[in-house]
Amino acid sequence: MKWLLSLIVFVVVLTGCTKDPSPTLTHNGSLAKSYLNEKGYIILSFQGQSTYSFPRRGLAGNDHDQDEWSVQRVKPDEYIDKKINIETFHVKNHPLDKMFKSEKGYLGKTRVDVWMYNGKIIGGTSFPVLNERASIVGGFYSLDGKTGEEIHRDYRAWLREWQKKYQE
Repeated sequence: MKWLLSLIVFVVVLTGCTKDPSPTLTHNGSLAKSYLNEKGYIILSFQGQSTYSFPRRGLAGNDHDQDEWSVQRVKPDEYIDKKINIETFHVKNHPLDKMFKSEKGYLGKTRVDVWMYNGKIIGGTSFPVLNERASIVGGFYSLDGKTGEEIHRDYRAWLREWQKKYQE
């Protein structure tokens, strides 16, 4: 009995002394959160921040970067080789919630990556949050849940221009 009581005290002390694993919201994160709230999204959690750089040579032939930029309303030229801060949230009340609500494995929330440069929101992506066994066909969505085809009037022309400009 004494051994069990010691074990319980040890576990309680250990869990009481562990650091909170949730990421801390930075100034950029606060700006991104306010922006998402203004759009009517309900913040479920802040997932953290990261940085990313888009090298010019990476834009050529990199389908991932091409897909991400296809849903932006700005061109990458101004941001090539610059550090973009990415603030990541899980939200609900996002347009993708309605689109994916009946998909098997959809967890009822959307991941939103808000792209920021010098404290200004320049774009971002969104994607439905799925359980680990689920998958869907498709690429990235814009912050407001639009596809590249919905953003660009003539997606094929946009794609040809992209390939010509960045594959040289």
